[in-house]
Amino acid sequence: MANTVDVDTKTFTSVQKVTKVVSQTPGKLVLADDIVFVNNGSPVGNGIQAGDTSTNGADGTAEKPFDTVTEGTGLAAQNSFGTSRLWSVYTQGGTGIDYNDNAITAGMTRFTSSYLPIVGVDGRTFGGNTDRPVLYGGILSFFGPTLIVEGYDFRSGIEEFGVAVFGINTSNALIRHNLFSDMGEFDLEEGAGAVTFYVQDDQPHHFAVENNEFRDVFNSIGLIADADSLSDTLNVTLDVRNNLFAGEGYAIFTTGAYGSGLVTTNFTNNEITGNFYIPFISWTEGDVTLNSTFANNVFTSSSDVEYMFGAEISDDTKFNLTVKNNQFLGEVWETQFDLYSYDQSTLTADIQNNLFSNEIDQLMYVEQYDDSTLSIHFAQNIVEAEFDEDAIALNVYGTSAGKLIAKFENNLFSGDFSDDVIDAHVSSESSNGILDLTVAGNQFTDYIGDSAIDVFVGDGATANIKVYNNTVAEDAYIDSTFLQISTEGAATVAVTQLDNNLIFGDVDYGFDFFKDAAATFSVFGTQDNIVTNPFTSDIQLNFGITGSFFVNGFEFPF
Repeated sequence: MANTVDVDTKTFTSVQKVTKVVSQTPGKLVLADDIVFVNNGSPVGNGIQAGDTSTNGADGTAEKPFDTVTEGTGLAAQNSFGTSRLWSVYTQGGTGIDYNDNAITAGMTRFTSSYLPIVGVDGRTFGGNTDRPVLYGGILSFFGPTLIVEGYDFRSGIEEFGVAVFGINTSNALIRHNLFSDMGEFDLEEGAGAVTFYVQDDQPHHFAVENNEFRDVFNSIGLIADADSLSDTLNVTLDVRNNLFAGEGYAIFTTGAYGSGLVTTNFTNNEITGNFYIPFISWTEGDVTLNSTFANNVFTSSSDVEYMFGAEISDDTKFNLTVKNNQFLGEVWETQFDLYSYDQSTLTADIQNNLFSNEIDQLMYVEQYDDSTLSIHFAQNIVEAEFDEDAIALNVYGTSAGKLIAKFENNLFSGDFSDDVIDAHVSSESSNGILDLTVAGNQFTDYIGDSAIDVFVGDGATANIKVYNNTVAEDAYIDSTFLQISTEGAATVAVTQLDNNLIFGDVDYGFDFFKDAAATFSVFGTQDNIVTNPFTSDIQLNFGITGSFFVNGFEFPF
C-alpha cells in the first residue's frame, strides 16, 4: 500500500531521491513502499499520523508509522533483503520527544528525517521544515552494501560502544547534514569516533562524511582498516569534506591501517574552530599503503592542541601525507607535525601553499629510525608565527639502509623564532644514519634567536647538503649564524651546492663550519654568497675542510 502525504510548493532543492512518486494531486504526494515512517509524537498534519508499535498495528506507512527507529529499521532492512533495493527510514523530528533506541541493519538502508525535504516533480517537496530528530543511541550497519545517514541530531552512541554511526564492512556510506554533540571517550577499539568505519575484507569501500557538525566530541571520525590477520588486501577510500568541528575533544580524524592493500583518505574544505588535543592521528603496520590528503581547510585551534598531525608508521608500510592550501591560524601547544618512521617503512610528507600563523611551539618534529625512509617536501608556505623551540627539528637515528630526505623550498619564514628555524641532528647513536637536506629559495625575516640553519652530524653518520638562493632580509636579526654545520668523530659532510645566499640582515656569522679531526667535510659552490652585516665575521671554518665556494668575493677554503 502506498503512502499518501501532504506537500508544500517550494523552490526546488536537489537531494538524492530514493522514493518513487507514484501519483500526486494538488494537495497530496503519494510515495511508493520503499520508505518506512517513524514518528514518536502526535499526528504531524501532513499525513503522518502518531506512531505506535507493531504489536499495536503499526506497519511503517505514513498512516501507521512506528514510534521507534529500531522497528522502522528492522522493517526497512527486511524489505531491502527481499527486494534488493535501497529502503529509507524516515524519522519525524520536532516532536518534542527524543528517540532513545538503536538501529541495526545489514541491508541497503537510508536513514533520513523531516529535517531534509523529499523532492517530487515540479519542485514540490515533502518535509524539510523541522528540527533534526534527537537520537540518544546510534545506527549500526553490518556488511551492508549501502548506508546513508542524514538529518539526525546524535547525542550519545550505541550501547557498549559509544559510537553514533558504525559501519562494519559496509561497502558504501554517505553521512551528511547531521549534528553530533556531547560524546565522550568511546569504549571500542583505539581510533573509533562518533562516526566509525571498520573494514576487514578486500572488497572496495567508499565512504563520505560531509556537511555535518561535530561539537564537543571526543573523536569525531575514525577509520579502522585491518587486514592484518587475513590474506585480503584493503581497498578503502574515505572523503571528509565541508564539515564543522567545534567545542572540545581529543581528536578529529583518526586512521588506523593494518595489513596490506591501499587506504585513501581526503580531508577537504572543513572548518575547525574547537580545542583538540591531537586533531589528526595515523597509524600503519604491515605493508599497507596509506594516502592522506588535507586540503583547503581552515584551522583556528586553541592552545590545547598538542600535535596537529601525528603519524607513526612501521614494518613495510607506506604513508603518503599531502597537506596543501590550508590556513593554520590558531595556537598549537607542542608541534604542528609530529612524524615518526620505523623498520622498513616509507613516510612521505608533501606540505605546500599553507599559511601557518599565530603562536606555535614547534612547526615540525621528525624522527627517522632503522631502515626507514622519511621524505619531507616543505614548499611555498608562509610561516609567520612565534616559536618557543626550534621551528623545524629533524632527527636521524637510522642506518645506512634508510634515510631522511628534507627539502625546504621557496618558503617565507617570518616572526619570532626563539631558537633555530631549521635544526637537523644526525645522531652518533645510529652510527651510520643519512640526511639529505636541501634549503633553497627561502626568505628569512624578523628575529631568529639562534641560527637559521643548524646541522650536527655525529660519528659515522652522513649529511648531504644543498643551501642556495636563500635571502635574509635587511630587517632580520639572527643571534648566531645563517648556516652552521658541525661534526663529531668520523662524520661525513658533503655540501654540494652553496650558492647565491644573500644575507642582508644582522648576523654573528654568515657561515660557521666545524670539522672534527676524524671527520670528512667538503663544501662546493660556484656562485658568490653575500654577507653584509656580520657582527663577528662573514665566515668561520677550521682546518681540513676541502672544496671550493665563495663568500663576499673570496674563494674558500684558502
